[in-house]
Amino acid sequence: MDIQSYKFDELIENITESELLHYSSSILDRFVVFLTNNKGNIVKANDKFFTTLNYKKEEIEEVGIDKVISEDANANIVHHLEKKDYWTGSLRLVDKFYRHVDTIAHILNDRNGYTIYLAAPMEVTQEQDIWKRLAYTDELTGLPNYRKFKECLSYEMDKSREFEKQFALLFIDLDDFKKINDQYGHLIGDKFLVECASRLEIATQKNYSTVFRKSGDEFLIITETGEVDKICSAIQEQMRMVFKISNNNIYGQMSVGLANFPEDGFYEESLMQSADRAMYKEKRKNKSIRI
Repeated sequence: MDIQSYKFDELIENITESELLHYSSSILDRFVVFLTNNKGNIVKANDKFFTTLNYKKEEIEEVGIDKVISEDANANIVHHLEKKDYWTGSLRLVDKFYRHVDTIAHILNDRNGYTIYLAAPMEVTQEQDIWKRLAYTDELTGLPNYRKFKECLSYEMDKSREFEKQFALLFIDLDDFKKINDQYGHLIGDKFLVECASRLEIATQKNYSTVFRKSGDEFLIITETGEVDKICSAIQEQMRMVFKISNNNIYGQMSVGLANFPEDGFYEESLMQSADRAMYKEKRKNKSIRI
């Protein structure tokens, strides 16, 4: 059966709650299924939700409907649900790394104030998926690349402008990376960069944040403003630990520049420039301390 052409309107219109509960698990396993309360918080989700949208199960308390569905789409759905107890149609979900997941969705209002989302991801060929991942992935570190960063930054800005919200951009540069390359060689330098990328992910894993590699020894992080102090502290903690690479003990340090949207820049270029300036100010400070 072609799931995209199935007449779900007719199914949902005639189905009872008890019948829905008795759907075979093999069918539901094909769906991203999650449940929200009347505040828009996701309170339950199946395994397909986590594997498709790249969240960890312990992160579910931090994930609201506004993070997986655009506000415009959700407003349209809420408006429709005020007239009927269900909605069905094409719906674009957004995963943890701001990647789009196109689905055919079926949404039902529960009598207890909950909303049930059943979303079937549209089929993508393996080859298409590989090329898409390559286009947005840094080949050395495996982090989302600068192309993906620009797409995510634009999305975050649009969302923040519309709802007058803030977010933070961290611009990170390794101090004296050239000396590491000169002393140990570029192969060790590359391994050092890979380890730095891993440590940045560790430093942000408890926060709703995404780490990107810009180029060379530069990294970027998009995060919530309230998480900045925790992330910066975690980064410094990670960098204080020695890097053991190919029998070499290497010590590293990062300079971190902070820019807040919208006060430090209302557009992509101005926000990036503010973060860049803040990073270089921090780099000069670190250099004077070492001298």
